[in-house]
Amino acid sequence: MAEQRNWLAVVVLIVYALVGIATFSTFINFDNQYTPVQAVRMRENDLLSPSVSPSTASPGKKQTSKPALPTKNTSTSSSSNLTSTEVPLIRIDPSRSNQTHAPLHSAKIDHSTQKHTPLPAITVDPSRRKALAGNKEWKQMQDFPRVKQPWVYNKTAADNFRKELEECCGEDPVVTKKNHPVNSTIQYDAEGKSRLYVSEAVARRFPDENPLKKTYARCSMVGSSGILSGSGCGKAIDSADFVLRCNLAPVAGQFKADVGQRTHLITMNPSMVQNRYKVFRNKTMKERFVRDLSEYGNTRVWMTPFSYKFGTSLSYRVQDVMKEFKLKQQMVFANPNFTGPVNTFWKRRGVRSFRSSTGMFLMTAALRICEEVHLYGFWPWHFDRLGRNLTHHYFDNSKVGWAHNFPHEFRQYQKLHNMGVIHLNTGSCT
Repeated sequence: MAEQRNWLAVVVLIVYALVGIATFSTFINFDNQYTPVQAVRMRENDLLSPSVSPSTASPGKKQTSKPALPTKNTSTSSSSNLTSTEVPLIRIDPSRSNQTHAPLHSAKIDHSTQKHTPLPAITVDPSRRKALAGNKEWKQMQDFPRVKQPWVYNKTAADNFRKELEECCGEDPVVTKKNHPVNSTIQYDAEGKSRLYVSEAVARRFPDENPLKKTYARCSMVGSSGILSGSGCGKAIDSADFVLRCNLAPVAGQFKADVGQRTHLITMNPSMVQNRYKVFRNKTMKERFVRDLSEYGNTRVWMTPFSYKFGTSLSYRVQDVMKEFKLKQQMVFANPNFTGPVNTFWKRRGVRSFRSSTGMFLMTAALRICEEVHLYGFWPWHFDRLGRNLTHHYFDNSKVGWAHNFPHEFRQYQKLHNMGVIHLNTGSCT
């Protein structure tokens, strides 16, 4: 019995010693953590930034609570390196009752001294605090640091990124008679077992060569997020040499001041033929489509008939209606030899979704034909930085599709912005 008690005493002492060491180490680590106004720098392959909870303390009051510990990501990649030094400074300031505008910039870090220069924080209306306190989407938005301001185009970084795209996704973005001639076979990019034989009738639907070869100095690419409402970005968008838009989003009337009107390329999902135009089952539906398309002038319509088999006949129907009404607009079909590799490219960089969105495909294609790409209307949340509600689209509040992961895509836009490759505009243009 005595020997057993001695053995137990030794075990207890060892356990106490280990607990003491762990506790001491924890205190040391907490002392070395960042303060609430600092953020861990993003590495290119980080999927999520460390969570920094909004502070409820008044300006000037010393913080006593500890911030959330950063989540480390040890993954590495051979792609372009990125270090972002922006700091999410979203907090609730009870001393300012109803601020409607705030600077969307981040604190600058002097790497020589590692000192942080504090900048004015984005202030949330106190009346919104309770409503937003437990909202998961609001919390997720705060985990995303604000992008660097002011933005400067980095030609070297842009050219290097284009080389990466060329290595993985070098095919023409659109189908032509040259890359898919008669008697060839088209492989659907989202259905591995589906193929289409290119007959003479099918080939007549394709242009002889890629019509998107020209390089433009500055392009505007316009999404449809509610963040565009009240932005006043219409003039800035229209000032570009080439304007790309997504999924027949309206530009006329009340929307023109925020989204502009010039359009050179606009996308249309095959599902829209079913949902909006009822597969053109009567003349009324055809005329509705023709009327909608007239808003965009002499544009090209981009569709994806060779991702899923159901989209082939639907895309053909659109092309046939355009021909029937002798429209000036031209149809171009996305090349599955481009969209397939692009989808894989972004998955490998952290976009965890079944399939990339139309916006992601179009932005990648824009980098092929544009020196500078400026994005507007890409925002994945239903709140702005001030906590104000946003509709899903600037023109309606329809539900989001299940196949895409817009926050993950937004993360990639942020990284490219901070590298100087693209310009991501999420604020006001006035």
